[in-house]
Amino acid sequence: MKRTFLPALGLLATLLCTLTASSQVPRGGHPFWEADLSNLEVQHMPAIDLEALQAADAVTDLVKSAPWRFGEEFDVNLGLEHGQWSSENGVSVWRAVIEASEALAMSVRFSEFYVPKGAKVFLWNREHIEFIGGFDHRNHKDWGGLATGLVAGQALVVELQVPLGLEDACALRIDQVVHAYRDIAGKAA
Repeated sequence: MKRTFLPALGLLATLLCTLTASSQVPRGGHPFWEADLSNLEVQHMPAIDLEALQAADAVTDLVKSAPWRFGEEFDVNLGLEHGQWSSENGVSVWRAVIEASEALAMSVRFSEFYVPKGAKVFLWNREHIEFIGGFDHRNHKDWGGLATGLVAGQALVVELQVPLGLEDACALRIDQVVHAYRDIAGKAA
């Protein structure tokens, strides 16, 4: 019995190390989420046809080999030109707000994600309930981007904190926004 247990334990350890190495690992810190967002332009995602999505899901959920869909993906092209810079707490801060009406949660995929050492990216909901990040230079991927996890709510704030003078060293471009209309546990919205 020990012989079969030890190789299985080794396989599990290898799998966990592989998953950790390829995942989005937050590197600490907190967003400055007490900021006034009233002057920021909101990037609105198109409305979804929830009834049509639920009807399609009712069919594909019966097919065990079909992936379980929880959200609608929107192709976008949002970069640093779509947000606003400010100076807060001794650092430069860039923010953009993305809204998807009636979304349970949202996530983004950065097609470009490059921040210098000392900079961090956070995603937080406008209700100040939840955030993910800080993602920093250690989150750079070989493919140049970064896919994030979900943040609850229908308005997502993307925040970049960067040391003063290093603003031009940053490259962020969001090419996809996911509007989650079902929760991750599979319950109908």
